[in-house]
Amino acid sequence: MELMDRSPVDIYIDQWVYELLEAVERIKARRVLVDSLTDLRLASPDETRFREFVYSLTQRFSRQGVSMMMTMETAGPLMTPNPSVSVISHLSDNLIMLRHDTERGSQRRSMAVIKTRASEHASSVREFTIGPAGIILADRPGIKRALHRRRRFRADD
Repeated sequence: MELMDRSPVDIYIDQWVYELLEAVERIKARRVLVDSLTDLRLASPDETRFREFVYSLTQRFSRQGVSMMMTMETAGPLMTPNPSVSVISHLSDNLIMLRHDTERGSQRRSMAVIKTRASEHASSVREFTIGPAGIILADRPGIKRALHRRRRFRADD
């Protein structure tokens, strides 16, 4: 594993992508996490350049058999007309939306699978918690804070 940590104000997108590609090659990485596309978008001179960058990177990794996970913070609902989100959506096999809501002074987290290419998926929004046991996903949509009705999230869920 290799961590590439760059300050958003110090990212030169062309230099960063060459360093990323070199690191993937050097350590023979099979998975890459880009956190966050929002920072890279700010480093890009314009929206067209950002689209080209994301497209090129995802296509190159796909040809090399490298899985890529990208995070992106959005200001509103995920599928609102936002050029940056539109770019990512058509390039992505899976889109998962994470939300944070405040209710009566406490924070609640929920997730929903927005898109899964070539596979069925549940369309419900599911509440989850994060604790010492890991991510705990509510058994069914709509369950409110009932810890006894939660189960541990597994990769095959």
